[in-house]
Amino acid sequence: AGVTARAAGEGVVHCAGRVAGRGVVSVRHAGGLRTTYEPVAATVVAGERVSAGSPLGVLVAGHAGCGQPCLHWGLRHGPRYLDPLSLLGRGRVRLLPVAAAISSPGPARLAPARDGWPGSVVRGQAGAGLLRRAGVPADRRCGAVPPRRGCRAGWWPGKRGPAAPARL
Repeated sequence: AGVTARAAGEGVVHCAGRVAGRGVVSVRHAGGLRTTYEPVAATVVAGERVSAGSPLGVLVAGHAGCGQPCLHWGLRHGPRYLDPLSLLGRGRVRLLPVAAAISSPGPARLAPARDGWPGSVVRGQAGAGLLRRAGVPADRRCGAVPPRRGCRAGWWPGKRGPAAPARL
C-alpha cells in the first residue's frame, strides 16, 4: 500500500473510479490497447492524457487473495485479454522440470528460444509510446498459435510425468 501505480505507456485515462468495490484506473493506448490497474486510489480523472511512467494513483490494500498489497495489472486489445508482462521488455520465462533443476549441478541453463520468440502482444500497429521489447515483430500476438489438439492445462498426449518439459 502507498506505492505509486504508473502508466505503462502514453494514452488517455478511460476510467478512474470504483468498479465492483475496488479502485480501478484504465488507460486507452494507441492501436486499440487498454491497460488496467487495480486496486488503486486514482489521482487522475477520465479524459486526462498521461505519458509512460505518469502517476495514475496509489496502490491500496487489496483483497483476501493477496497476503500483501498487490497490483492487478491487465492488458486488452479490443475484447481480447493479453499478457501485460509483455510490455516490460523482459525475456521469456521458462520453467524447468523440478527433477532436472534439483539434479543439475551448477546454474540452470535455458534452452534457446524457438518459434520466433519473443513475440509481440498485438497484431498490427504497436501503439505509440508503449514500452515494448526491442526487435519484436508487431504481427506476433499472444495466442497466435492455437493450442495443440487434445491439450488441457497440465496434460498433453504423450506426457511422461513431472520431468517432461512444458510444450509451448
